[in-house]
Amino acid sequence: MKYRYNGKTVTKTEFDRLTEERKRFREGLGQRETNRGRYPVFASEALGVHPRNIKKQQEIDRKQGVEADGWTPDGRPEFKSHAKWREYVKASGYHDRGFGMEV
Repeated sequence: MKYRYNGKTVTKTEFDRLTEERKRFREGLGQRETNRGRYPVFASEALGVHPRNIKKQQEIDRKQGVEADGWTPDGRPEFKSHAKWREYVKASGYHDRGFGMEV
């Protein structure tokens, strides 16, 4: 049996590892240790980009005067505060309809 992931043929072991990693990211990162102590880190699905485009998006963000606190390997920007997330959303031209962040 052939296992394919993102258009590439992979071994069963590699396929299982990749799909397990993806599952963890889809479930959200929740509470995570930061250098300032224990704070929630929000990862936004709606503002996510393809992993290959993270660096390009970071350049665009710098030009707009905003930056995410970090990025998940699957391309979602992370925010440590709701205020910073709101600023990023506004600069990106998105509209928050009252929720928009997963914890």
